[in-house]
This record gives sequence, C-alpha cells and structure tokens, in this order.
Amino acid sequence: MEKKLLFVMALFAMSQALLSALSAPTPHIISFFMIPCALNKACAQKFPQDKLEDIIGSHTEMAQEILKKHLASPLVQGIYVNYLGYITYTDYNGQIMLPNKESQNELTVVVTSQIYPVMLQDNTVHHFEIPQEVDAHFYQYNLKQDDGHKKWHWTIKKIDRPAPSKIPVHALIIMAKPKDLEITPGTFPAHEAPNFILPDIYVHAGIDTPFCVLKFLNINRFFEPLVIEKQYKEQSYIQAPLP
Repeated sequence: MEKKLLFVMALFAMSQALLSALSAPTPHIISFFMIPCALNKACAQKFPQDKLEDIIGSHTEMAQEILKKHLASPLVQGIYVNYLGYITYTDYNGQIMLPNKESQNELTVVVTSQIYPVMLQDNTVHHFEIPQEVDAHFYQYNLKQDDGHKKWHWTIKKIDRPAPSKIPVHALIIMAKPKDLEITPGTFPAHEAPNFILPDIYVHAGIDTPFCVLKFLNINRFFEPLVIEKQYKEQSYIQAPLP
C-alpha cells in the first residue's frame, strides 16, 4: 500500500513539474516596430499618398520631429497581435513585444483582419482559419548566417496562402487589413541572439484599426492561455468486508 502511494505521489510531482515547465515564461522575446510609411524614405517614395499634416512644415527641425511622433502615434497604436495564445497590441511608439517560443530560426507572419476558430470539441479549438472572402497575406521569416562574411540577416519572403486558409499553429497573426500594412520582402541585417528582433513594418495612413479591433474582440476569448486549477478533496477510505 505504501509503495503504491509513493508511486502515485511521484507521478503527481512529475506531472506538476512538467506543467510548470510548459507554462513557464521564456526569457527570450519577439519584438518589432510598426512605423508610419511617411516616416520611412523608401516607403514614402513608393507610396506618396502617405503624408503627415502640413502643419509640421512651419516649425523648427526639432519641433518637427516631436510633432511627427505625435501625429503618427494614432496610426501605429492599438494594432492587435496574437501568437501562441499571447495577445498584445502596439504601444504609443508602435512596438510589439512577445515571448519567443520558436525552437528554429524561422517565423510565419500572417496579416489579416478576420479569423475564426475551428472547434475540435465544444470548448477545444483545433486551429484557426481565415474566411475565403477575407484578404490575407502570409510571410516567412528566416534568420540566417552569411557563409562568406559570417553576418546574420533576416530573409523575408511572401508565401502562398494555403487552401483552405488554415493558419499555422506557431504563426504570429497581425490583425489588420493587408492593404494597410507594408511588409517588404528581402534581406535585412540581424543579430545572432535568442531574441527575434524583426525588421520594421510600415503602416499606411488609411489603416482601419477600429474595424480590426472589433473583429478581434469576437474571438479573443479563444486566445486566453491555459489556467491550471488545483482542487483538494478530503481523503476517503473504503473498508473491506471481514472474511
């Protein structure tokens, strides 16, 4: 009897340790900035319609920089991002910061304004999909090292939308209309580190943030991380009949 009890207690301790390890926060992060297209020279040349108000033109250079940030903050603030059950949104400066759960030097980024859960059971989500009529862009990020110069860089390429539009489990989803964001495919300098510091993403002046926020609020409950509840009950004993 004592051996069985010790065995059960050992299994319980091992299961608790495993659950704690899976739910423990990682010290590594995924971070990037969303900045107005008008504040990037290459993006502004490609999309000249992205202009800040002309009011900044009559001020000093330092005042112009301050005004630019204040005028641009409504564009980049409050854009929702979700990743492996974590939910966050861009701050005043347009920054996103999430725990890095990737075991490989790659990341899938999805930009879309609407998603819906496909249920396995009543309260269990199997995966998320994008309605066929809703636009979506898929990107593959790879962190690589140049063989010649031994320098690290991000390679970004746009990939085909899967059919059906199933979102990969490890995808980072940006809740926005693809036409409102500019992710530039190509090669960008990077640093070798467990932290993923991604290249900037540019935001167009006509972004419809309120629409995407309302759509996201319909499904945000499905992105809540698991909460482990413990319940203790009084022990009970069954007395065997006497022979």
